[in-house]
Amino acid sequence: MNTGPSWTDNVAVQAPYALIKGSTGVVRTTTGLDLRAKYGGFLKIGLGFGGATDLTNGVDVIVRATLNNDGTAHQYGTASGSFRSGIDPCFRRLTAEVAAGLKSFAFDGHAGATALAGDLQFFWGVTAIPSSSGAITPNHGCEILRVSSGVTTPFLTDSPSKYDHHDDEYVGLANSWDLWLPGRATYELIFDYGDDAAGEAVAVMADIQTFDKLTKVS
Repeated sequence: MNTGPSWTDNVAVQAPYALIKGSTGVVRTTTGLDLRAKYGGFLKIGLGFGGATDLTNGVDVIVRATLNNDGTAHQYGTASGSFRSGIDPCFRRLTAEVAAGLKSFAFDGHAGATALAGDLQFFWGVTAIPSSSGAITPNHGCEILRVSSGVTTPFLTDSPSKYDHHDDEYVGLANSWDLWLPGRATYELIFDYGDDAAGEAVAVMADIQTFDKLTKVS
């Protein structure tokens, strides 16, 4: 008998959320991270920068296994994954509507910002960077795309956009990480922007694709 993996895709762990440095700059979630009945999952983590001010230290991103899924943290051992973001926002604004499925984005080069090949760009989906921590409500959707070419406008991405994007929308540099989480365990994900003295809003989000079971295939 042949078997194959059965997956659940696009499970939201952290919906797009704005963090402001300081005491409100920490968000923690266990949503979608109860993998006790799973073989494991690929956790996809994204972070985008807003504004024009460099961060002092960067944002810490931590994934830890927990002893249970009741929302209580128990700090034992090392993190399953620990990352620190960059500090340069390098933001710009789009200057034209772009339909979903396209790969060319005209931008204004704000403050001399350019788009270099290999840069990851975070599309905020809004025209104003949030000034307080909280959920982001994009006009269409937040996403991260990689620049293929285009130091000057427009920049071209190596894959098409999932969402429509609109004139005057904020776009900034991004970080993203993939992490395999073994199953039969529960986890927590933390974004910590608490120790920076400078920097404007950052956007954070995460999804997971879970390996649920093996099924019979012909």
